[in-house]
Amino acid sequence: MLSSPALWYLVAFVIFLVLAIRPFVKKVKSAILAYQSEIDRDFKEAEEVYKEAKTYFTAQETRMAQMKTETEQIIQKYKERLEDAQALITQAYIAKLKAKENSTDMQIKAMKEEFLLKQQNQVIDLAIQVVEAYMRVQTTPETAFLFIQQNLKELQSLKT
Repeated sequence: MLSSPALWYLVAFVIFLVLAIRPFVKKVKSAILAYQSEIDRDFKEAEEVYKEAKTYFTAQETRMAQMKTETEQIIQKYKERLEDAQALITQAYIAKLKAKENSTDMQIKAMKEEFLLKQQNQVIDLAIQVVEAYMRVQTTPETAFLFIQQNLKELQSLKT
């Protein structure tokens, strides 16, 4: 069998194939290794970008939480200011109402006093007229004159 030319052709062909394919295999292997290193590099770069994005996202979440806290504090501050302003407005309004009430009470009191004074003066005038009419009819002029003088002094003191 070792003397068969077909065997030696086969051996030569296999050796030829091994020698001919070897550079091609090296090129394929080097291409695969280059592609693998490129993938590794891209993967590391993607990990770095992921870490950066995660750091940025965490920073943004922290910033948003701070802004939310600040916003809540500002809202609370303005609510307190609003309550203070409402209290001041309410106090001013109550003071204004009390001043109007006092003014109205004083006006009512003055009007009441004026009305009472007019009524008193009218009653006094009417009393004077009645007494004068009575005195003219019922008494002598001398007693009427004395009676009128005595009572006029009393009535006039009431009038003022």
